[in-house]
Amino acid sequence: ATFVEYDFIAMPAAPSAAPTKAGHDDDFRGRSLRLTCLGSLARTPALSIPYFLPNGATGGLQILYREGTQTGDRILKACELSAALEPDR
Repeated sequence: ATFVEYDFIAMPAAPSAAPTKAGHDDDFRGRSLRLTCLGSLARTPALSIPYFLPNGATGGLQILYREGTQTGDRILKACELSAALEPDR
């Protein structure tokens, strides 16, 4: 129903910044799957964009698209959004 009004939904790709190896446990995996499985269950295309946090850790943003909207214009919008999120280095 959301895609009737919107072309895409942006949401976290993980529940927190990337954990250390020791922190990557079943609890983290379960919390991650609750976010990432939505696109799979809805059968929507998704784009995952990594980003850097101020403390140097990494996070991720996922963008879910309405089915049938993988046109060049929509891909271009996603790439522009990705470039806007890229930190100056």
